[in-house]
Amino acid sequence: MKNGKKHKKNKKNVLAGILIIIVIFVAVFLIASFVRYKIINDQAVAYVNLEKEITTIYTKGKDIWLFDNTYDMIKEQNLSLVISTEKYMVQIANEDITSKMNVDINIVKDKNIEDYYSIAVSGNRLAELKINTAYFFKDKEYVSLYQVADENKILINNCIKIQDEYSSVELGENVNSYVLAYVVPSEINVEDTVIDRGIPTKLNIGTEYTNGTVNIECEDKEAIEIDEKLNIIGKKAGEYKLKITTSNVSKEIVLTIRPTVEKIEVDKTTLSLVVDANTTLTANVVPSDSVNKEIAWTSSDESIATVDNNGKVIAKSPGNCEIIVKTTTEPIIETKIPVEVKEKPKAPEVIQLGSNIPGATYVNGILLVNKNHSIPASYAPGLNQTVWEAFIELKEDAAIAGHDIQLLSGYRSYATQESLYNNYVATYGQEEADTFSAKPGTSEHQTGLAMDVGWIDDAYGETASGKWLAENCHKYGFIIRYPKGKEDITGYKYEPWHIRYLGVDIATDVYQSGLCLEEYLGVQ
Repeated sequence: MKNGKKHKKNKKNVLAGILIIIVIFVAVFLIASFVRYKIINDQAVAYVNLEKEITTIYTKGKDIWLFDNTYDMIKEQNLSLVISTEKYMVQIANEDITSKMNVDINIVKDKNIEDYYSIAVSGNRLAELKINTAYFFKDKEYVSLYQVADENKILINNCIKIQDEYSSVELGENVNSYVLAYVVPSEINVEDTVIDRGIPTKLNIGTEYTNGTVNIECEDKEAIEIDEKLNIIGKKAGEYKLKITTSNVSKEIVLTIRPTVEKIEVDKTTLSLVVDANTTLTANVVPSDSVNKEIAWTSSDESIATVDNNGKVIAKSPGNCEIIVKTTTEPIIETKIPVEVKEKPKAPEVIQLGSNIPGATYVNGILLVNKNHSIPASYAPGLNQTVWEAFIELKEDAAIAGHDIQLLSGYRSYATQESLYNNYVATYGQEEADTFSAKPGTSEHQTGLAMDVGWIDDAYGETASGKWLAENCHKYGFIIRYPKGKEDITGYKYEPWHIRYLGVDIATDVYQSGLCLEEYLGVQ
């Protein structure tokens, strides 16, 4: 009986022991799991990227544990090892990973370096691992790197500019501690205080480095614009006070913004030419004192129309293109002039007057009289009746519009023109007289198809009457025979009072083309 009791007691002791062992095992498992959880979640995270042939370990804490299976995989796959914090990254070549290791990465604060946020790389196997390159991520713009040995700091890289997102630095061998100090400027120096309007310009502040945020304020907030890279873009030309402030210093400067081209004005906004005709465009930059006022001319299709460096346009073949004038340096400003090129007229659209004059020049049935093409002294038709009736209609409609346009001079005989010309030569000299008076035999007045009307003065073209005449005379068959800007082609100065009859259809075509008669006919 006693043996039975003893047996039962031993059985209970065994069960209790087993239970204690189970409790201890569970407790150890839970503690180990918790510690491992804390290590994995609070200290380091590792992943493998086989495509880039690299293993990267990110850490927020002090210790990184490289487990056996990770180490074996790194060696077998011939991977590099990268250890990365928020501020820097170091890379270790596969052949330099010589054993399983425990690498410490410490954040170090150095009281002897003023105003910095620094890190250091250290560890019990760093020298053996041959970490030769460190990558510093962008936090501030410029840094200095110190080598630390036996608590002595040696400056090895001064003012490293962090390009884009990071910069790399070559480290010395057999050294396991470095301090990264952010550079603080002691003063602000701006070497160049002149920029061009519209051109993003980086001011050269200090000795090419700053620390932290740089703030730039302008007395006129509409004068400049500052982008995210601290480029200053001038919006208005002039001189303006700027205040530049960094973490511990500030400076006031006077910034000069030079004017640049804002627009290019041209004398014609459209062109209509016939094949082989030419005209010269003029362009002016605004403002006129711009620093980039040099311009260049181009054609969008030189098979239709060409243009030279002086703005001379020559029509080549029927079609449409654009003549483009733009600045040759930034900021690039351009203006486009649409061009229509038409075939030469094959025949006049109305019955032409003054035909069958012996020795006279006709182009497509149109009588041409100018310095190069004359008519005989014997030709004396008087003022043409059709021309007179067209003028009377023009005069009456002008009166309705509030303008009194009188006939000043119509038909002139060869002898009358000879007398006038000789008097002008005697008074002004032949060179000047030839700019406004025709030699006998080369005057349109002798054809009976031309007349002077309104007021004989250059200023007539700027009067309400002169403007009405220029804008409407084609409706009655007339053109302004010697228009402004065509002096080199017609051979005569601008005469807003001299009109020539061509018939309504052709006069309208010439008016819409913007050409003088010589250009329209493609002759000189």
